[in-house]
Amino acid sequence: MKTKSFFSVMALVAGVCVMTSCGGSSKQLVAQQPLPSNGTSYGDPFGPTKQTPLEQPDDENYWYTVGIASGPRMQMGQVKRNAQRMGQQEIRERISHAYKGMVSDYSNTIGNNQGNDIQAKLESAGDQIIDVIVNNTDAIKSEANVDEKGNVWYYALIRISKKEMAQKIAKAVSEDEELKIRFKEEEYRKTMEQRFANFKK
Repeated sequence: MKTKSFFSVMALVAGVCVMTSCGGSSKQLVAQQPLPSNGTSYGDPFGPTKQTPLEQPDDENYWYTVGIASGPRMQMGQVKRNAQRMGQQEIRERISHAYKGMVSDYSNTIGNNQGNDIQAKLESAGDQIIDVIVNNTDAIKSEANVDEKGNVWYYALIRISKKEMAQKIAKAVSEDEELKIRFKEEEYRKTMEQRFANFKK
């Protein structure tokens, strides 16, 4: 009776082992499957990327971005406006990110609650100036292509001066009476200019 039980258990273990590939044969089969024949690797599922027309990297003096929009050729005016708005939104987010990072570092040197209050005021004043400058910035260069369906693809290159942005933000902040006594405009402006110059896409 014990012998039968022993052989039953052994048979069960062997069956489970076969089903789960104890010998590793199934794993080897998976590992030996070939890569896609089109040359695309798993790390690059969409193939090589192409640079957007007019694309230009940020430098120490300017932020750059390319707004892109497409639509029917008969609506070219709207397509242009959409591309400009897309570019403005993208560059606004990057400038705001750089500015808020600088403000955060600055407020940390002031203190706890006082630092938080100052940070909120500085961010609010800076955001207002950033919006005004970005919203009044036009494309310095543009390009349009027509695809096989007859739709227009419009590219608008937007450029904003880092130095001008820093100067206008510092001036606006200095006009706040509470902030004026807590920082020096020239020192704040120079710190901002340096931070902006080092911030690149």
